[in-house]
Amino acid sequence: MHDQLADATAAVVAPKRRKVRKAAPPASNSVVELVAGPYVKAVNRIWGAKVGEYLSAPDARRHLWHACFASGHPSFRWQTAAAATRLYDRLTYAPGKELAAQAYGDCPPGLLRCLGRLGAEPRSGYTYRALVQVLQRGGPCAKALVHAAEIPNELIHAFATLPAGMASKRTIGLVMRGQLSAGDLATFGWTVSRIRKIRDPEAYENVLRSTDPMNAVVQLLTDGEFPPPPWPGTNLLRPITSRAQLQRIGAELRNCLETPAWLTRSVLKLA
Repeated sequence: MHDQLADATAAVVAPKRRKVRKAAPPASNSVVELVAGPYVKAVNRIWGAKVGEYLSAPDARRHLWHACFASGHPSFRWQTAAAATRLYDRLTYAPGKELAAQAYGDCPPGLLRCLGRLGAEPRSGYTYRALVQVLQRGGPCAKALVHAAEIPNELIHAFATLPAGMASKRTIGLVMRGQLSAGDLATFGWTVSRIRKIRDPEAYENVLRSTDPMNAVVQLLTDGEFPPPPWPGTNLLRPITSRAQLQRIGAELRNCLETPAWLTRSVLKLA
């Protein structure tokens, strides 16, 4: 009887536990994610409730902020609350040239103008760094970017990988007039860089001195001996080891290899 009375008393006295709802995390703003791209965490941390100021800023200013984040400079680290507060004031009020100089050592001529022609879509960190690299290097590539109406990523990457000796007005003019794609130029630059590493210095210099560098690279790649065959062959079936042999066999068989374009294409697959 005593136990029953004690249990009943405890049931009356014990306070009821209130159900506490866990606060849901704030919904992410899809507009901010679209405009900020890979920099959305930095934007939300720095601007917070004032994110409207970020969204309403001119494209050139937003790209400048992105480029500063992409630089990796310690001054633009935003992870702590104190750093984010400091960066908000600096990014909002500091002149653009001053921000660029702090992020990359100096603000090359034409950088702010180029940033204003990148459109609304954010670019990757590599693209921002490549753009600054091309402008800091100067020359025909930098001039072409400054005067371009639109600046796609492929063009920036191609100019950044092009060896300095190949950045002639003629080569850049082919790209800007649409006679040579930016992707082909990037491939060309990579090929020339490889030639410098695996061939003798004279071959590389000959390409740079040529009045037709594109054709010089093709000739250099096609005139040499073919790589060692994966199978040594037999007395009846022998591997082809050079362009001249392939051309002679094509002529004997009267197939597509009689055509110089097809012959060159076939040889380049082995180069």
